[in-house]
Parts: sequence; structure tokens; C-alpha cells
Amino acid sequence: MDYYKYPNIVLKLKGHAVQIFKSTMLKNGSPIFSSSNSLSMSTTYRNSWLLVLPALIFNTTEIYPASPNTIQGTITNSSTGKTVEKAYVYIISGEEEALTDRKGVFSIATWQELPLTVIVEHPAYKKKKLVIKDASEHQFIRLDPK
Repeated sequence: MDYYKYPNIVLKLKGHAVQIFKSTMLKNGSPIFSSSNSLSMSTTYRNSWLLVLPALIFNTTEIYPASPNTIQGTITNSSTGKTVEKAYVYIISGEEEALTDRKGVFSIATWQELPLTVIVEHPAYKKKKLVIKDASEHQFIRLDPK
């Protein structure tokens, strides 16, 4: 008997039948079954259920990446090199936003795909627009005073 585990669903193969269980997984990987449906198949089409699997399971990994992109950076004054506190940083096409801390550091987590356009604003500085192509790099952003 074979088990195929997916988020909240376990497929159990037994002979020529496939049982589909809605389940909750324990920490040790054992499923707790709450309900099931069965499909019967001939030996010729035993593995053809793999073709209809996407229709059985709404897989969110196709819509969203496995983990969010985290954009981190430091904002400094271009003249003095001092960090800029309370600068408003936001992604132009979404609702993700952040304020820089005392050290001029910000962090924004987003499910949006790269590249992203980010805007940085502060009352004492000129607004800056930049495109982020790699979320793994720490961004060093220099603002020009007004």
C-alpha cells in the first residue's frame, strides 16, 4: 500500500483503487483521516490518477512562491552618510510598507514576484523610486536632501 501526501490530502493506493482522504498530519508524519472518497481503476490506468491530481487539489504553490520575498535595506543621507530614521518605504503595486528604524533599516515581506518597484519618502528628502530585482541583496539607498 502506497501513500502520497499533499497538504491536507493523502492519496492511498491499494490494488486498483485510489482512496482520497482529507487529513491532518501529525508531527511524526502520520495522517489522521477525517473523510475519504474512493476511485477504482483498471491496471492499465493505475497511475493515470496523476493526470487529474491538479483538478483534485487546489495547489497554492502555483499562485504564490514557496516563501515570501523579504526586501531589506538601509537608508542614508547622500550628503552626510548618516542613517535616515522614519523614512516611509513601500511597494508601488501593493499594500506592503515599512518605516525605517533608528539605524535607517527597513524590512518588507511580500508574496509579489520580482522585480518590484519600491518608493522611499521622507519629509526632509527627495522621493526616490527604485526597482528591486534580487530580494536576497541588502539594499543601500541614499536619499538626497530637499
